[in-house]
Amino acid sequence: MSEIELNDCEKEQLHLSGQIQSFGALIGFSKTDLTVSHASENIETFLGKSAVDLFGTKIADISEQLSMIVAELEFDDMNRFVTRNIMPISMGHSN
Repeated sequence: MSEIELNDCEKEQLHLSGQIQSFGALIGFSKTDLTVSHASENIETFLGKSAVDLFGTKIADISEQLSMIVAELEFDDMNRFVTRNIMPISMGHSN
């Protein structure tokens, strides 16, 4: 790749694309009761359940490891996410 191509890549605003990269998925939850409120269409690849089936499910019922990560999240007075405890997680689903 040329330097020009690399510079162009750095300018891409992927967070605005509305897409989830193929090697990842998105799952969102309600802070008040820790139930799934959002999930990407490809979540089934990682968790073995469709997004529709996950809605309303408690995070603890999906994965103990995911539940532990969520328990480490911190929010400020405006409910904005302020810290992140980074730990490796493996959520692969085998058929």
